[in-house]
Amino acid sequence: VMNSGHSNNLYSLLNKRYLQEEATEPLRIVSHAEQQLILAEAVLKGWISGDAKSYYESGVKSALADVMKVNKNYAQDMPIDQAYIDGYFTGEAAFKTTLQEQLQQIWMQRYILQFMQDAETSFFEYRRNGYPVFPINAATSLNENNKNGLPMRWLYPGSETTYNRENLIEALNRQYDGYDEINKIMWILK
Repeated sequence: VMNSGHSNNLYSLLNKRYLQEEATEPLRIVSHAEQQLILAEAVLKGWISGDAKSYYESGVKSALADVMKVNKNYAQDMPIDQAYIDGYFTGEAAFKTTLQEQLQQIWMQRYILQFMQDAETSFFEYRRNGYPVFPINAATSLNENNKNGLPMRWLYPGSETTYNRENLIEALNRQYDGYDEINKIMWILK
C-alpha cells in the first residue's frame, strides 16, 4: 500500500534519515543557531540592544551549516553547501520589514530548528506565540473543549493522583480553577 501510494504520486516517502537519528548525530540543548534567534527576538521586543537582522541571519546560517555537516547521502538532490547558505537571504528568507513579519520569520526558523531535536520546545514555542499557524479541522479535532484550537498544555500524569494527590489538588486549584484541562493557560504563558 505504501509503495503504491508513492508511485501514484499521492504522497512523498519520508527520507530514511528522518526515520531514526544516527547514533553519532549531536543533540543540542540550546544551539548557537537557537541562541542567535532568541537574541533577534529580544532585540525586536526591546529587551536588549543590537541588530535583529544580524542575529537572525547568524542564527539561520548556523542552522544551515549544521545541516551541511549531515551525511551527504541524505541530501535528496538538494545538498546544502556554502554557496547555498551565502545566497539564502536573497529570496523569501530575506529579513522582512514589519515587526510582525520579522517575529514570524524568527519563530518559524526556531520551529524548524527544533525538528528532531526537541519536540517539547516546539510545542512550548507554539503556545507562546501561536506560530506557525496550523490548519485545524474541527470535524476531526480530538480537542473536546476547543475544536478549533490546539491544546495549550499537557495534563498532569495519572500517577500524580495516586502518589501526590494532595499537592496535585492544590496545584490544580491554584492554577486551573481545580480542573486539569488541556486548554487552560499555564502560568508561564500568561
